[in-house]
Amino acid sequence: MSPDQYTSVEQLVLDESFQAWILEEDAIAREFWEEWLIQYPEKQHLLKEAKGLLLSLQVVKKEQLSDEEIDSAVQTIQSVAFRKGPGTVPVYPIHRKANRIHWLSVAASIALLFIVTFLVYRKYKNDQAFSEGTSPVTMIEKYNPRGRKATFILYDGTKVKLNGDSRLWFPNKFSPEERVVKLQGEAFFQVAKDSQRPFRILTGDVVTTVVGTSFNINAYEEEEEIQVAVLEGSVLVNSRGNQRDSVLLKPHEIANYNKVQAEITKHTGFDYESVFSWKDDVMYFKEASLSDIKDQLERWYGIEVEIQGKDDFTALYTGKFSNERLEIVMQAIAEVTHLHYKIQNEKVIIY
Repeated sequence: MSPDQYTSVEQLVLDESFQAWILEEDAIAREFWEEWLIQYPEKQHLLKEAKGLLLSLQVVKKEQLSDEEIDSAVQTIQSVAFRKGPGTVPVYPIHRKANRIHWLSVAASIALLFIVTFLVYRKYKNDQAFSEGTSPVTMIEKYNPRGRKATFILYDGTKVKLNGDSRLWFPNKFSPEERVVKLQGEAFFQVAKDSQRPFRILTGDVVTTVVGTSFNINAYEEEEEIQVAVLEGSVLVNSRGNQRDSVLLKPHEIANYNKVQAEITKHTGFDYESVFSWKDDVMYFKEASLSDIKDQLERWYGIEVEIQGKDDFTALYTGKFSNERLEIVMQAIAEVTHLHYKIQNEKVIIY
């Protein structure tokens, strides 16, 4: 299950990355969970409870429970469970003279039992992973609908900004040999350096391989080309069907893969704003056709754009907008192109 689907304290407590942040003060894990909290502020109470539980666990760990003590606790817990029967809860008689200390000790015992149970579970999971040689790998899908962008950090420290109408698939943990993800749509990557494990992005018939760098990939399914542009570092781009058809990109170089011709072309120099402005929350048009304007408005605002009776419209539009409302953008486009428009709920009609 992906962390963005967590709905309980238990799920957070049992997440290895969450444990690494709280118990081991891991910097990469801390950055990941701080971003997670920004994206899901409504789950702050879950995070606080889980953090408190793990810190309590850390106190218990200082008591240096041995494996024999944990195994003994397991047997005790199991024997109590089977003796009481499933679903039963012990009932304590209420005595008027029972003092506060007695009830505090009972509460402390219950808390300690829960924490020891957690230790037992973790020991069992670690033993199971060791005996099997590896723990199962599951694929996580991150989807941004039109009108939404999101920034998140993968478990290796790689930072990804995913554009609207885009999907990214990645494993809950990478293999020792390589780091592989799959992209449909557009994303900007800042790949964490790891010389022993190259980072590969699969986009249709194109494979992009890096070690540590910053670059943008545009790979929307409906478009004729896949585009890879490098900001920092170097990137190897090749066709999955033809490993020999590959190009090495350095900063300020761009590769375009034609899906019909199955060919990769390389160019030096490109307009920064045309490629990277979206990640800076700037919508940029450069000599855009009416069709280009339609596609970008739909992805940016999550709306439907309908063009009526403008088959012969050939004018091109250039402009940029930083976090502007849809109405402001449409007014500016209409003023320059002499087009007319109307906004009806989640739909824009251009005529």
